[in-house]
Amino acid sequence: MMGLCEVARGVRAGEERAVSVVEQALQQAQVDRLGAMIQLQADDALDRACALDEAIDRGEEPGILAGVPIAIKDNI
Repeated sequence: MMGLCEVARGVRAGEERAVSVVEQALQQAQVDRLGAMIQLQADDALDRACALDEAIDRGEEPGILAGVPIAIKDNI
């Protein structure tokens, strides 16, 4: 498993597709044995990842952490 810096660098460089990264993260979240993930925004995450891949393909600068999936704890 890559760290977030490697994921972000790979997505920005076009070496890794954001959609692939999100699919892997969603797969891991569904395997969550602790039940810590109570809600996933899979469709929205995949739509945003697709848009990010398209922006990178057009040569746009996506931002330093573009393509890095995140989880937000529900007590925030």
